[in-house]
Amino acid sequence: FDWLIQKGAEPQAGIDWRRVRLVGAFHHKPESAVREIGAAAWIAAEADRLASGMDRKEKDAAREAEADRTGWDAFIRTPLKSPFNAVALGLGAPPDAELPLEELRPGAPLAPRKRLDTGDFQKRYERLWKGFLEAVGRALSLKNAAVLAEALLSASERFLWCVPSSTKDEPDISLHDHARAAAAIAAAIYRWHEDKGSLDDEQAVRDREAPKFRFLAGDLSGIQSTLFRLQHQQVRGVNRVLRARSFLMGMITEAGALAARRALGLEVFSVLQNAGGRFLMLVAATGDCEEKIEGLRAEINRWIQKRYRGDLALNLALTAPFSGNDLLRENLPALLARLNQTIEEAKLRPFSPGMIVVHRDAEYKDRACSICGVRPPAETEKVDDSEIHRCEACADENRLGRELPRVRWLSWRRGEPRSGRSVAFFDGLRLEWDKRGDRPDEHGLESLTRVWSGRDTDEGPAGLRFLANYVPVLQEGDLHDPRYDLVARQRGESREKFDEGDPKTFGHIAAAALEPDGSGGWKSEPFLAVLKADVDRLGMIFGRGLAGGISLGRLAGLSRSMDFFFTGQLYALLEGSDTFRDTYTVYAGGDDLLLVGPWHQMLELARELRRQFHQWTGGNPNITLSAG
Repeated sequence: FDWLIQKGAEPQAGIDWRRVRLVGAFHHKPESAVREIGAAAWIAAEADRLASGMDRKEKDAAREAEADRTGWDAFIRTPLKSPFNAVALGLGAPPDAELPLEELRPGAPLAPRKRLDTGDFQKRYERLWKGFLEAVGRALSLKNAAVLAEALLSASERFLWCVPSSTKDEPDISLHDHARAAAAIAAAIYRWHEDKGSLDDEQAVRDREAPKFRFLAGDLSGIQSTLFRLQHQQVRGVNRVLRARSFLMGMITEAGALAARRALGLEVFSVLQNAGGRFLMLVAATGDCEEKIEGLRAEINRWIQKRYRGDLALNLALTAPFSGNDLLRENLPALLARLNQTIEEAKLRPFSPGMIVVHRDAEYKDRACSICGVRPPAETEKVDDSEIHRCEACADENRLGRELPRVRWLSWRRGEPRSGRSVAFFDGLRLEWDKRGDRPDEHGLESLTRVWSGRDTDEGPAGLRFLANYVPVLQEGDLHDPRYDLVARQRGESREKFDEGDPKTFGHIAAAALEPDGSGGWKSEPFLAVLKADVDRLGMIFGRGLAGGISLGRLAGLSRSMDFFFTGQLYALLEGSDTFRDTYTVYAGGDDLLLVGPWHQMLELARELRRQFHQWTGGNPNITLSAG
């Protein structure tokens, strides 16, 4: 705070920096701040203590002895343990891998190692601290509170993901994951006491028996069948349709979390997970919570049924209220089991409650969408001598798919579209994208993030988003590649005109499978291969595979680290490799991926992905990747 004030940072309207400073400074000794700020001092303290009770365990005797030998500054040279170390399914001894002190960047040397040289940790901490302060300083130039919160969360992830939250205890939870769990708990406590009118009641704030919390989960069902809903394999522009379709499915869960946050008065910190078609939030068990979620569920169901005609469903699952004691280490497994049961029950009742008439508003006019082949057309485009009819969903996918590889900014807002680059969702939400380098106007936005690119050196104030949207593009040397002419002639097609920087078609990618035969010709066949991979036994890992004990911090750290491999490290692997640069990303994130590429390169890529994933998990034999 002192540094920010010295730099001339100005607080946003409604933010009392003095109160914030006192809450943060005295969260370990809240009684010292009660006289000045009242029971509010105990909200952050209780949140931190509950998060600490969930996350931290005492060091074993051997590690304590080692710390005594290393001297007073051992805390500086104590590395964070990999979150994957805790996974044990009886398939081999988990490793004792340590994470390097590096900014979170795709392609950086971030994989855990068995033993780190910590001699230069003080200099590394200085670099991280400098980067963190600069990112926070830039973020405070934002005038939009929601966008500022996202930017602060992004800065925390980038620079604190590798910093232990405690070196007095076992250093296996990052400061970022602990702080995020504490922030989610604090937000829920505040909203609950605000609803009860007891914000100034210290004893009520400290009561861990009262049922103040609920979990809200959103699970997207029908992903695989909807993703490949195509009239036939030769659909025009199928690559861009699949590209945008998988991306927009992820945006449905993001929109669900955003709408739930707005309905319940919560910030982005309350979203504990959002990956792989599912989000998880910690919310306050207020009197009107269930009513608000029922209203949101009905609105989502109307929108998603009309758009996808029953193919997709976003199932909202709200647990029964629970207390702070339920969040402690010994009670959390049972609570998470109840959460999973609630999610499974919700998935058995899609579009519940209420009856929805499926095709009352549908106008097929003797034809269906030319892309998906099932939904009623919303627009018609004349191409050469034929017509292409697109339903609302496929029309949006066609527009976005053309531009997604070049998108620099993604934002959410409510109201009328500001340009043609937007897609309407439920609850009045609208996703907008921008290809320009300049930051969009943040006024009226509910979210604004900058999409990471390996060629992007801009450091703006908005949060950073890692997106698995790698698509091979034509480079200067590709424009005259004879393999493209050869494949076009074999198929009886004329070669289309392309420019440098255009995304490669599946025809270009298939042609990359041809290799020189040494006599001026080509060998092999111009075939594509689809590579699908996912993490084995994921339910067991999150359900009962954490040997060190389940906690929100551990679950969030494990989920975040796994997701970053598929969204960040995979992007860097494909972009930085001559061998795999012709690979097309259909989707990747959470715990799985789907790639398309030249057939023989895909065989090599499967082996390389397995090797890198093994390295990313610290060599833990209990976490494996299956591909085919």
